[in-house]
Amino acid sequence: MPEARLQTWLHRLRTRELLSRPLVTAAPTEAVAAVARAMTERHTGAAVVANKGTPIGIVTDRDLRSKVVAGGYPPSGPVSGIMSAPVKTVRGEDWAFTALREMTRTALHHLAVVDGDGQLIGVLFTDDFVPLEAGHPASLTQAVDAAASLDGIRAAESRLPPLVRGLVRAGLPAIEVTELVAEVHSRTLRRVTQLAEQALAADGHGRPPVPYALVVGGSEGRREQTMVTDQDNGLVYALGADDGAAREYFTRLAEGIAQRLAALAVPHCPGSFMAANPRWRLDVGRWKERFLGWMERPEGEALVEASVFFDWRFVAGEEAVASEVWTWACTQAPRYAPFHQGLAREALRRDPPLGPFGRFRVARHGPHRGRFDVKALGLFPLVHGMRAYAVQLGLKDTGTSARVAGAVDAGALGAEEGRDLRHALETLLRARLDTELGAAMEGRPPSTQVDPSRLDAIDRAALRQAFRTIRLFQRGLADRFRTQLSW
Repeated sequence: MPEARLQTWLHRLRTRELLSRPLVTAAPTEAVAAVARAMTERHTGAAVVANKGTPIGIVTDRDLRSKVVAGGYPPSGPVSGIMSAPVKTVRGEDWAFTALREMTRTALHHLAVVDGDGQLIGVLFTDDFVPLEAGHPASLTQAVDAAASLDGIRAAESRLPPLVRGLVRAGLPAIEVTELVAEVHSRTLRRVTQLAEQALAADGHGRPPVPYALVVGGSEGRREQTMVTDQDNGLVYALGADDGAAREYFTRLAEGIAQRLAALAVPHCPGSFMAANPRWRLDVGRWKERFLGWMERPEGEALVEASVFFDWRFVAGEEAVASEVWTWACTQAPRYAPFHQGLAREALRRDPPLGPFGRFRVARHGPHRGRFDVKALGLFPLVHGMRAYAVQLGLKDTGTSARVAGAVDAGALGAEEGRDLRHALETLLRARLDTELGAAMEGRPPSTQVDPSRLDAIDRAALRQAFRTIRLFQRGLADRFRTQLSW
C-alpha cells in the first residue's frame, strides 16, 4: 500500500471522519424484530443498544443469524438478549490508527464511536478504512488466523516488515508499532498452537486432557516487540485426574509448537525459556510454587527467570487458566519487599551511555566500535525498573507504558515523571526500530547497536534527554527500594 495512503489514514484522519454508515440505535427493551427492520431499512449491518445515549451493547447481522434464525431466540424478545456486551468504544477524536489497532487486537469488525462525554455518535466498520489490501494490518492478522499451514502463516508474516517500515515512516508512535508487531506474533503463536493440536489429534493423541494456556513473557509479554524475536513462552494447564496423561500430552504439544516456530524462523530462546522445556510447562499449582520461589528467594537465576515471567501474557488456549496464576501472583507479590528490591537492583546494573557534557559513551574497540546498545543501556533499566514498581504495587498490566500509568495513578510516581518516562520509552523504542530496519535495508544482521554519528541533531537530542530521564529514574529507584541495604 502506498505510504501516502498510510499517512492519510493513520496520521491525518480522526475516527469520526471515517464514519460512513447510518446509525441505528435501540433501547435494551426494544424487540429484536423492530431492530432488524431498522437495520434493513437503513442498509447497515449493526445496531448499537444504548441507554440514554451511552452504548451498552451491539447487535450485528451475525447475531441475528446465529442467535435468532439458527438459535431460536424469539423475534419478539428484547434485543438485550442477543447483544454483545460490553461494546468496545473509541473516541471520535482518536486518530484512525487507534481504532485500527483495537480492531486488529480484538479481531472485532465493529466499534462504537463516542464523543468526549461518552455519548454515541456512530459505528465504525472494518471496511470503513479502505478495502482490505495486502498492507492493511487487519488483513494481515486475518490471513494468519485463516492459514491452513505453516506456508500460509509464512506468506502472511512476510508482509509484516514492509508494513512496519511504512508505519514508522508515516510517523506512528513506536509504542503503537511494537504493539501491532506483538499482536501479529501473538496471532502466529495462537495459530501454530492450533495446528499443533490438530496434528496431535490426527496422530491419535486426542484432544487436550485438561484446559491449558500458552503464555508469553519478555518483550512479547509487554507488547514491546520489534522485528527481532525468539521463543519466550510457557505453558500452564489445569489440575486433572490423570496428571501423567496431561504431562505426556502437553510435552508433545509444546515440542510441536517449538518445532513449528523454528520452521517459521523464530529461533529457540537462548536461555531456554520455552514451553518445550519442562521447567516452563507446569500445572497451575506448580506455576504458583515457581512464582512463590522467586518471591521468597530473590537472587541470582531466580531474578532472571522472574524478569521473564513477570511479563506474563496469555496468547492461546483457555485464558482463565493463565489468569488464575497471574492474578494470584500479582496479589501475592506486594508482600515481598526483598523481591522488589532485587528487581530494582537489576535495573541499576547498567548505566545509560551518556558521559560528561552530554557526550554519548560508545564502544571504543571491537565489532561495535562507535556504537552503543540502545536495548541493554536504555530500555533495560527502564523496563526492569518499572517491573519493580509493578510488582510492589500489584499491577496486572505488563506493558511498560501501562505500568508507568499505573504507578502514577497509585501515587508512586509523579505526573511529570510519568510523562518523561513514557517519552523516554517512545524515544528508545523508536531508536531500536530505526536501527533494526536500517540494518535490514542494508543487508546487515539485525542489531540494537546505535551509531550516534548517523543520527540527525533532533534524534541525538531526543536520545540524550531519554538517557537523562533514565538516569534520574535510576536514582529514584535506588531511593525507593533502598537498594544499598540488605535484608
